[in-house]
Amino acid sequence: MHAPIWIAHRGYPTRYPENTLVGFRASIEAGATWLETDIQLSRDAEPMLYHDETLDRVSGTPGPIFDHAAAELVRIPASCASQFGDRYADERIATLGALAELLRDAPRVQVMVELKEHSIERFGVVTMVDRVWERLSTVADQVVLISFDLESLRYARRRHGVRIGWVLPAWDDGVEARAREVVPEYLVVDRQLLPPSPEPPWEGRWTWAVYSIDQPEAIGPVVAQGIQYLETNCIGEMITRR
Repeated sequence: MHAPIWIAHRGYPTRYPENTLVGFRASIEAGATWLETDIQLSRDAEPMLYHDETLDRVSGTPGPIFDHAAAELVRIPASCASQFGDRYADERIATLGALAELLRDAPRVQVMVELKEHSIERFGVVTMVDRVWERLSTVADQVVLISFDLESLRYARRRHGVRIGWVLPAWDDGVEARAREVVPEYLVVDRQLLPPSPEPPWEGRWTWAVYSIDQPEAIGPVVAQGIQYLETNCIGEMITRR
């Protein structure tokens, strides 16, 4: 079996607040060559590193992220206080542009950038994709845009020539047919959706990535299916496991 390639899912969220620059820096220092982050748009359509539609869980602030302009959001904590207490009280919500700067200093690192459906629904495909790509164009060779929303991925490839990865909504014949129609560079799937190991996933001109693998005993069955790219929430522990 081949050695897995690890993707730092939202950075290093078992040790640092998710989708934060401190977490992504720590992931790279731990040896990550791939990162994964989520994007929501601010009220003024600035791409922000954020998973949820609302600010409650990560920031302890009520209401949708879309209610705030980017200048306001970068002053709001992204500290995951319910998990880390006040340890990261000074960590703030970051822009996608700030992550692009980090990537320019780490040219060997690749990133999967997930376009969240909440922002696509609110701002539309064109605004979402184009604003994200404006911030990433200087590190284009390091980027894969991923999403559950296949129309956004189609537009991103057609308009910007970017690599795309479809996050599968289900495992059935209809989804497989759509994958074969679009042929994204990556298919990203929840490991709970995979067929039982060692049955291989669909063959095609794509690379498989699976999320999330956080326990060593979960590695073998997935790798036995021929899947090499594994997302994890504990990147340092997975890279250095024995």
